Amino acid sequence: MLGHLENLAGKLFPEGKKSGQPVDFGDARQLDILSASLRLAVREKLANPDFAFISRAELGLFSLLHRLKAQVSPRDIWSRVDNDAPK
Repeated sequence: MLGHLENLAGKLFPEGKKSGQPVDFGDARQLDILSASLRLAVREKLANPDFAFISRAELGLFSLLHRLKAQVSPRDIWSRVDNDAPK
């Protein structure tokens, strides 16, 4: 499971030179990575039932971004959200 999550995190929040580059959600491999991670979590009973709705919402968001062929930089968005958070 850790390998799947590392792969997903590496795609969404790349380190180094690629850290500011957008993720191409139009590429079906991005959706495949998330789907494989969720399937493995369910199969291995690693999913906390409390997070079922979050996982479903996340998969829905990924699907929508894929259909839109969106290119988004999650790291940049996270930085903006983090900067706007009350301190």
